[in-house]
Amino acid sequence: MSATPESLGTARSPLERARKNARILGKHNVVSQAGIKSGPQPPTTRAEARAAGLKFYFGVACAYGHHRRYATNGMCVACSAAHAAARRTGVRRPPPPTAPPEPIAPDLLTGRVEGVIKYVGRPHTCGCTVRYVRSLKCVQCEHARRTARTPRQSSE
Repeated sequence: MSATPESLGTARSPLERARKNARILGKHNVVSQAGIKSGPQPPTTRAEARAAGLKFYFGVACAYGHHRRYATNGMCVACSAAHAAARRTGVRRPPPPTAPPEPIAPDLLTGRVEGVIKYVGRPHTCGCTVRYVRSLKCVQCEHARRTARTPRQSSE
């Protein structure tokens, strides 16, 4: 038996990978010899994929950065497979990478020039000095206001 690139586990050519991805997507993309994709693009919402009868769609990235999701339940395909493997083997998977902290400008003018969201300003009544550049509101108080639960209206 001769060794083929697939049997050796080596990477395929970009054209072969694109053709495989087209098969996975239910022939949604047609790939030419030049590697140019033509035809309709893959669905980007779960509703589009379900309407087309497809198994997958490319949605918003999960915490690990994967985009391919199941149309039936919206779960990430790679994370779902990793979760099943972890459940079988009992080995926990590492947590997702953390995002770098947001830059905070030293003052309002610098924040506006650099396009930063937050800046260090005068202390608010709560004691916090970090404020939003657009609204000039205290970050801590605004977060508390947004996450505060409103009482439900009784339907009597």
